[in-house]
Amino acid sequence: MVDEDFEKLMKDTNYPGMKIVTQCFENDDPYNIRRPSNYSYNYFSYTGTHDSPTTKQFIEELDLQGRELMLRVLKNECQKLNVEYNSNLTDEEIIYKICELNVASNSKMAVLTMMDLLALGKEARINYPSKLSDDNWSRRIDKLIFTTKSSSISNFLKKIIKKYRN
Repeated sequence: MVDEDFEKLMKDTNYPGMKIVTQCFENDDPYNIRRPSNYSYNYFSYTGTHDSPTTKQFIEELDLQGRELMLRVLKNECQKLNVEYNSNLTDEEIIYKICELNVASNSKMAVLTMMDLLALGKEARINYPSKLSDDNWSRRIDKLIFTTKSSSISNFLKKIIKKYRN
């Protein structure tokens, strides 16, 4: 929970805050401060963290109503941030739109996780907070996956960095 004392500390110290893009899909409120189009500069924005589901897992675990909400918000955010959007996106294309929104936002720095760039799901989750498990912090990415995806990831990153972060 972010309370008044925390907000005061952040303001007094000018420490950057943190935003996670997938949290913007919780409601239809266009003024939701978790939406990339509403980020102020003094934030680091992330597609996810070590403690959150991968973006693919997030998408796959939505029920029909949640998915419809996510697609409405995604379309709206793409329009606001001048990110190309079409209504027939695959789940992998949705992941890349979310990554692009992150970079297109006004945040000081945008962080894209390797799991999201590789469009990996639940199997790639790093940590389950407060859950004792041998799976926590044991995730390793097989280098073979890079032989098939490295060129497309590189091209995607070059494109969005050039478009939004020059």
